[in-house]
Amino acid sequence: MIAALQLDFAPRARATPGRAGRVTGFVLLLLAALLAAGATQQNEQQQLRIDELQSRLDRQLRIHQGRVDTATTDEPGRVAPDAASRGRSGAGDTDLQRRLLQANLVIDELTVPWALLFSAIEAVPTQGVVLQELLPDARAGQLRLRATAPNLEAALAYVGRLSRQPALSQVHLLNYAIAEAESAAPIGFTVQSTWQPR
Repeated sequence: MIAALQLDFAPRARATPGRAGRVTGFVLLLLAALLAAGATQQNEQQQLRIDELQSRLDRQLRIHQGRVDTATTDEPGRVAPDAASRGRSGAGDTDLQRRLLQANLVIDELTVPWALLFSAIEAVPTQGVVLQELLPDARAGQLRLRATAPNLEAALAYVGRLSRQPALSQVHLLNYAIAEAESAAPIGFTVQSTWQPR
């Protein structure tokens, strides 16, 4: 009699890992712990370096100011250009003042609540008006908006809807032009208004 052939197509998984599996797991755990410790140490070194550079910058600023305390403007985060040049003379003054002025301009632009302006403009129904350009000037509190409309009535109606926005004031049509080269003859127009960026 022939014995039945027994084939094992899927070998059984071992219930417990062998010695090699335990060693591999332990080595991987040790390696992960070493990497985490190294990353933590590198992070601490970087933070110490940042603190050192910040203290050097503060010290140099105090030296340039010619006094011990920090002089700032009334606005948070801004440095008074004349305060940074106290105790110094020469061409370095103008360069430092120019750089501080540029930094203050960037701070001004970053602190403008742009979302409020854009929300106010987006809230106005366009009804056939296509906005092409938005030119806000936060320093002057001015807004110029360039758009096209199918006709002059649609352009004037859009200007009227803009003027009802609480965020905008003194909204007026600055100019308009009829594009006669095209068959539909759309109206190109520019609107100017005042807004309070702060």
